[in-house]
Amino acid sequence: MDLPDSWRDPLPDGSTLAIRDFPGVLMVGTATAIQRNLTKPALDVFELGLPEWRLLSFLHENGRSIAGEIASRTWMDKAQISRVLDALVARGLVQRDSDPQHKQRLLVELTNRGRQLQAQSFKATRGRQSELLTVLALSERKALFSALKKLQRFAEAA
Repeated sequence: MDLPDSWRDPLPDGSTLAIRDFPGVLMVGTATAIQRNLTKPALDVFELGLPEWRLLSFLHENGRSIAGEIASRTWMDKAQISRVLDALVARGLVQRDSDPQHKQRLLVELTNRGRQLQAQSFKATRGRQSELLTVLALSERKALFSALKKLQRFAEAA
């Protein structure tokens, strides 16, 4: 695939970039297609949406966490975290408790049922993600991983 001219020699003011060539637009579009066509169908079996799955997976990897920390580390806003937590609590997948040291903070953790569902849903999605990686040659995977991490560091520091 040819590199668009606007990427070959980008001008400092970005005047040659069409919106379809914005790196962020390409990444969001790709992520949306991956989530819609690979991840979401695997989660439908468990009646989980992507935000619920992300939160369950975050809690699995990080253990008991502060609700505000979850928002900053999952790229979801606090209102979305609140809605997702309400749904997961109602299903008995997570529990929320006040932090005994800071009454205004909420501590969130997986229940046994939440751990089981997270493990099942993670197994279902892991194969699809691996399949996605195999579309790329090893050299492409290395370049993509390196480029995404570099862009992430730049954007976080901006």
